[in-house]
Amino acid sequence: MRINQLLNLVAMGVLWLHVGAGCQQDPTLTDCKNGDCCWPKETNRFVRRLEGSRAGVLGSGFIFQDQLSSSQYGPVQSCLMCPVQADQINAMKLDDNMKDNVEYDGDGNFHLVDSTRAYPYQVWGTLYELTDIPKLTSAPVYVFRLDKAEKVH
Repeated sequence: MRINQLLNLVAMGVLWLHVGAGCQQDPTLTDCKNGDCCWPKETNRFVRRLEGSRAGVLGSGFIFQDQLSSSQYGPVQSCLMCPVQADQINAMKLDDNMKDNVEYDGDGNFHLVDSTRAYPYQVWGTLYELTDIPKLTSAPVYVFRLDKAEKVH
């Protein structure tokens, strides 16, 4: 009797692992050709997931503490928000930390007034590259599909 119970338990465990492994693919971790996942009517090429990355809101985009990639023009640290999430992100009422935190010095340079407010959020989500849009430089154009944001200061 005990051996039958043990065999049933082992069989159920193996079945559960097999079924679970087949269902582990996250549908957001793919390119989306028609842009429905983020930027409509554009190819959104999956770049990577960001998990707990430090970021700030900058107008209609995010600026990250760590670089997303590099180009011949230097590090790329910013990306646009997914337009399909505009209402959802607006409802989160994320503070634009650059709006009242930047001053112009008159010589064409901008400086942070308070650098401790530079990256007030930890964010989780998916980074995509818009591959088919015309651009002025060779730097990639990134968009970020936000899953979660937490204020850290």
